[in-house]
Amino acid sequence: MRLNKLFAIQEPFYVLGTSMLLQYALLMLTPIIGLMLNIPIGFWHFPFSMGLFFVANGIFQTKVNGLNKWQSIAMAGLSSALLFIAFTYASMYHETCFDAIWYHHDAVYLLAKGWNPFYENLLPEQTAYCQYYLNHFPIGHWAYGAVVYAYSQHIEWAKGIALYSTIFTAFILSGGLLQQLFKGNKIFLVFIGILIALNPLALLNFTTFYVDGILANILSLAILFWLMVCKTPQLRFWVPAFILTCLLAYLKLTGTAFSILLLAVTACYLIITQKKQRIKWFLRFGLFSVVVYVVIGFHPFVSNYLHKGHPFFPAVPNSEINFFAESNYPQNFIGKNRFEKFGMALFSKPGWWRTPESSQYKKPFEIVSDACYAYGFPDIGAMGTLFPELLCASLLLFVIALFKTAEKQMRWKWLLGLLLFLGSVFINQEAWIFRYIPHLWLICILLLIYSWQIVYLRIIVAIVLIGLFANGMLLFRESLMGQSKQTTSLNQTLEQLKHHEKEYHIDFGWAQSFKYRLAEQGLDTSQLTWISPTDTPYFTIPGSLGGKFKPKEALQQK
Repeated sequence: MRLNKLFAIQEPFYVLGTSMLLQYALLMLTPIIGLMLNIPIGFWHFPFSMGLFFVANGIFQTKVNGLNKWQSIAMAGLSSALLFIAFTYASMYHETCFDAIWYHHDAVYLLAKGWNPFYENLLPEQTAYCQYYLNHFPIGHWAYGAVVYAYSQHIEWAKGIALYSTIFTAFILSGGLLQQLFKGNKIFLVFIGILIALNPLALLNFTTFYVDGILANILSLAILFWLMVCKTPQLRFWVPAFILTCLLAYLKLTGTAFSILLLAVTACYLIITQKKQRIKWFLRFGLFSVVVYVVIGFHPFVSNYLHKGHPFFPAVPNSEINFFAESNYPQNFIGKNRFEKFGMALFSKPGWWRTPESSQYKKPFEIVSDACYAYGFPDIGAMGTLFPELLCASLLLFVIALFKTAEKQMRWKWLLGLLLFLGSVFINQEAWIFRYIPHLWLICILLLIYSWQIVYLRIIVAIVLIGLFANGMLLFRESLMGQSKQTTSLNQTLEQLKHHEKEYHIDFGWAQSFKYRLAEQGLDTSQLTWISPTDTPYFTIPGSLGGKFKPKEALQQK
């Protein structure tokens, strides 16, 4: 067997995790390549992608990880079973988050109904006032969602990829990658792998079609795989690293920026250090970049450059990454630089703070039970209510460990690594919004991994790690309770309206995607009618964007 016992026998979870990663990659890349070839997304895409996965997984696991044919088939089967379990979990909750209902779902429905962004720009009347995003953002997450929807006719299924990506992240990290990378206590590194996978952004993503949690998982894996490639540039590491970087590029523009940064740093390191293989590494990175960013990525990277003058349009209209308009800043953030905004956000209470409101600071170790986690990703505090204190503790422990580490070379490598990570954080002037820097969670944990080597610091490190876990669970509990409550409320409304469409005036609101979701729930959408906001009294449909209903006049007169 070509794969050593650590991976093939003692840690089968690593192999399963890589199979799950490959499955997700094909569910995203197959429709994108099809659209590039002017092949619309249809019902057949999902079974085709799954069949292609079984073939590709057989090749990948036998050639890269050393499994035999039956082992690779078993891994593919387990991956598929876990995927459908994740779909089932996601279908238990209705989508109630603003951006997902607004333009994420809009893109999925449009792609499933024939829109091809490689050949057609959407007009304003074809969207819910979101053509600006749909015409210029990467389409990876939407293409995957359209494949799932075209097959299942239930858009809620697609949300399952957040849970699925968390599972395969935990499997890969705890199943052997961290052990190969850091060579430490196995139980400690298994816990670390699970903790990295439980990034608060991923936990908040379990019941919504937002992409930030998936991006957090993929970025964490990509960083660690590229670190492993720099340490041991073997096939079984650089192949997954390239796959992860490709996924990053197509998830959203922040992912695209991170993918380019990762490629640039790793390529420079390998070309400098691998003297005998410089040409091979140069060709690998060069060919990969052309295929990902120019050929398959013609839309949106090349098309944005040709039509808007910048491949990162509209996130980078000029020279700085600027995802958040100053008109949406908290009042006390206006005029502040990126470092001031980050510090102010770090120690503020979680929530949404838009002009003219100001953010509110929290007391140290104050557990803020804020309902903001029930409604998606807050502008401030998306990493959890205890994260600021735990991050500061991690930094302090890291500094102490630096002075106590005997090996100077190791000390300088970690210090340089920290500086590079901080640079990747503050390259974004909107780093105060943590979902734009999802690897902040990974940075915090890496600081603790280094501090663990100092024996007398281990008890404190363990306390901080347990604190990070508790922080995530508190956030997840509040998120789950809020989403469950909103799902129950929407279900009750749907049951009230279903098969009673002639008794009510029903307005789906201004998000076109919500109309399709009402049809999925069994409502006769031909009976829908517009209700003026001034036409009161009416009842609001929970989980919609302006959806409402009211009894018809004849019913009221009775």
